[in-house]
Amino acid sequence: MDLCVDLLALCCAHAGERSANVAAHVARTWRDAGRSAWRDGWSTDAAALLTSVERFAWAESVGCAFEGRPLLRAAARGGALDVLRVVAPRYREWDAGATAAAAAADQLEVLLVHDPEPDPKLLYAAGPRVRAHFPG
Repeated sequence: MDLCVDLLALCCAHAGERSANVAAHVARTWRDAGRSAWRDGWSTDAAALLTSVERFAWAESVGCAFEGRPLLRAAARGGALDVLRVVAPRYREWDAGATAAAAAADQLEVLLVHDPEPDPKLLYAAGPRVRAHFPG
């Protein structure tokens, strides 16, 4: 590994996984550095980029390609309602995958805004707050 990647790996490890994951979406060298710091893989995903409108706008401005339902589902899982206000209009409608992602991440506020009467079958992996609000 070269010195640049070694230094980036050290910075990524110091910044924490969520910040390193954001960096990994920006440049291949940063991605490689993050992978060397987290050899067993990331526990976070694209939702790390979708925690604020500013972070999302920045990621788009540096060329992170977001599209399709995975973006909507990652935003639902991330739980940032301000990001969902930006992301959701890009798609025709909220889908079952977004409901399931929000429920699994225990994002009750997201469900109350975007799917206030979810199909109970989509709540099978729901977190405790979602289960308490939507019993049965």
